Amino acid sequence: MFKILTTRCGQPPHTTLSSRRVPTSLSYTLAQRRAAMAQATNAPAPASATVTAAPPSLLSSYLPIAVLTDSYKTTHYLQYPASTKMVAYGEFRQGYDKDSTDTRAVFYGLRYVLENYVARRWTAKDVEMADCFFATHMAPGYTAFPYPRDIFLKFIAENDGYMPVRLQALPEGTCINAHVPIFQITAEGEYAPLCTYMETLLTQVWYPTTVATLSRRCKELIAAAFDQSVDSGRASPLLNSRLHDFGFRGCTCVEQSVLGGVAHLLNFDGTDTLSAAYYAQFALNGGKPVGQSIPATEHSVMTSWPTERAAISNMIDHFGGGLFATVMDSYDYQRALDEVVPAVAAQKNAKGGFWVLRPDSGDPTEAVLAGVRGADAAFGSDVNAKGFKVLRGCGVIQGDGIDYHNIKAILDALLAAGYSAEVRTAVRTYSRERYMRGDGRIYAQELLRHHRSSALSLGPGCPQGETAVLGPAGACTPPASSGSLLLIRLFTPHDEFHVGPVQCVAFGMGGGLLQRVNRDTLSLATKLSHIVYLDGTAVDTIKAPKSGPEKSSLPGMLAVKRVDGVPTAFPADLVAPEEDLLQTVYDMRPLPLQWETFDELRQRVEREWAALPPTADVLSAPLRAKRAAVAARLGLKGQET
Repeated sequence: MFKILTTRCGQPPHTTLSSRRVPTSLSYTLAQRRAAMAQATNAPAPASATVTAAPPSLLSSYLPIAVLTDSYKTTHYLQYPASTKMVAYGEFRQGYDKDSTDTRAVFYGLRYVLENYVARRWTAKDVEMADCFFATHMAPGYTAFPYPRDIFLKFIAENDGYMPVRLQALPEGTCINAHVPIFQITAEGEYAPLCTYMETLLTQVWYPTTVATLSRRCKELIAAAFDQSVDSGRASPLLNSRLHDFGFRGCTCVEQSVLGGVAHLLNFDGTDTLSAAYYAQFALNGGKPVGQSIPATEHSVMTSWPTERAAISNMIDHFGGGLFATVMDSYDYQRALDEVVPAVAAQKNAKGGFWVLRPDSGDPTEAVLAGVRGADAAFGSDVNAKGFKVLRGCGVIQGDGIDYHNIKAILDALLAAGYSAEVRTAVRTYSRERYMRGDGRIYAQELLRHHRSSALSLGPGCPQGETAVLGPAGACTPPASSGSLLLIRLFTPHDEFHVGPVQCVAFGMGGGLLQRVNRDTLSLATKLSHIVYLDGTAVDTIKAPKSGPEKSSLPGMLAVKRVDGVPTAFPADLVAPEEDLLQTVYDMRPLPLQWETFDELRQRVEREWAALPPTADVLSAPLRAKRAAVAARLGLKGQET
């Protein structure tokens, strides 16, 4: 049996803190605020009460929004000087993992934070729950802790419960260099002290941005290998399937798997993180598919059969006409390559599909090289126009221990061994009579289903033409989602039908993609940049630590404008609104925004990343001059830049 839990709370929801209320009017002096804070924190808590806690449906919906910040931020309304306006902004302060040769980043993830948290409507219930919590949060002794209760009640009553700030942000998928402002928060009037209250939530865009950036950097490594060894280079649509997301099980929660998994899908279409693929398809792309995968075994499958050969034979029976993968190191990886792979080669060739060998232990580079050599021995290879070996019908995916650095090491070793980044599948034979039997188009659709390429369609002129090409709208170029190009040649009975090309080596990343990153990887920070005091004096502010100049911040109200295509920071008054990349996405309440589809975001990332230089001076001359003036005003000699 289960019991409904109750909690003892020092502040019942129906009780007010009127006897301990901290005044928030701008007319109060700093001394009065300090006295009020002392009164609030030292007053005894009221008598305890019993509150019934309903089981949460989702953790985020269970928590009152007042506690979705850092403890110290709830006291900052007492610490800021009296003001009528405050402005803060966020930026990534460095390239990925302190890379000074490439400071590019893919900004992504603000929409999720905005729709699920910033735009959430506060209610009196939130304040009641906050009362209950903050009554016992002060150390030591679990006494009352101050928070801006009166300000919350004010905007609940006067602003329909919506956080009274204005938020500007770069469009999702924008590619930037370090130090470009990514969002800007403005709060005015009695709500000015709330300017940085939601910094904690907004800062969490670090995670999807960092994953998207890591994934994109990996794509650059793989694209360079394509340019060197694949006839069509990085223009090959197969590039989009070369890094597969295996990270779901390594995430801390389902929400993380969605945020990180979707960020990866901006760059690639391969994923086993179903939560992300589903969310991207139906929440972000109007139902159009975004991610795809193939049937694959795990060790439990392999060891459930009497032999590895039996397990693989079963896979070929079920999936041998398309793409499939088997893990190969359940017992002895090299022995499996030397004995099991050749033993099932004829069965696999008869099916005509593509087999992916997956090592899961040992040195990643050595495992890949052993795999491609084993595949070459069993199925053979050809030499392409660039002089590299191209495997037939078999490849390798390395998903164990993969990170950004060893992807490059593996690719370098593969190319040094003379293998291309592509491979052709085995030839499968169909007779002209069989193809022409009945309705050729119906048979073609059956063929497409057989090869799991439903995105393809029969080209014009078929089946009457001597050559039938299956592609989008009859084109000869395969779509990125298909994974292969189906070409049927109709010359004589028993002529050949080729399926290919498919890349020789793919990579899978789990924890390395979705888990082994943190806020410091790109160093996201939010800082106050402008304040208007109660007397009307406007002041630009900066952070300029002498012991950490890399943590310096920008002054004033900011805008971002492209200069020769590069997003560049300017003082806001020097940029026309239509040129400002910082778009208003929330203004005292949710706005009726028309978000771009996920496909459109993918296109932006592809276009902008390729056009953006790896490093750039993104601070305009006027902004640098303003920062120097602020530093001089503060007496910060030698800290002007």
